Amino acid sequence: MANNRNGNAPTESLSLTGTVKLHGTHADIRVHPDGRIIAQSRNNAALSAERDNFDFAKFCDQRHPAILRLAPSAAWEPIERYAAVADEPAALYNVGRAGFFRLALSTADRGAAFLAAARRLADEVRARCPFGAALGVEGPGEGIVWTPAAGAPNVPAFWLKTKGEGFEGRPSRVPAAPRDNAGQEAAAAFARVACCERRLEQGWDYLREIHIPRDMAGLPRFMA
Repeated sequence: MANNRNGNAPTESLSLTGTVKLHGTHADIRVHPDGRIIAQSRNNAALSAERDNFDFAKFCDQRHPAILRLAPSAAWEPIERYAAVADEPAALYNVGRAGFFRLALSTADRGAAFLAAARRLADEVRARCPFGAALGVEGPGEGIVWTPAAGAPNVPAFWLKTKGEGFEGRPSRVPAAPRDNAGQEAAAAFARVACCERRLEQGWDYLREIHIPRDMAGLPRFMA
């Protein structure tokens, strides 16, 4: 694995840092080379006052001068370097408050040891969310997001996430296919696999994010 920033995989071993994956929605600020500043979310590449995601575009508009003063770094910035950046009285929390996980991914076993350890840690987060616990709230956590650690090459192929059971978007147990392959039974078996509760919740929130009415008119998009 060549240690460079051209997307080549690193050789032998890559150090990864994990943070708690928070269950919910997210939004980002994208800065274009021509100076345009765009607020975006996962399913909406250009948030606006009319098509916002929990008022994030409004938040950015109100702070446009401050955003203009930001100087984006041209280098990969490992998240743990900025663990102290927060303003909790203003409800701005740093995910690093829950601590960091550290594992090495090796090519010698094609990542098998990393995956086994990462799944164990994800199950621990599923049992008790460290971020919620740090804020005095008890409950399950979604999983862990993994990125290259400080000093490691920024390889997008190694931006990973591991989720605990119930947050993976699929049922924990896949039902057996009907023996007679009858049409209705086959369709029901498929629905139990493809339409688990978590997947339906994601589809419901997707309609909210892209501002499609969550009624019969929006049903075709929900089903898609």
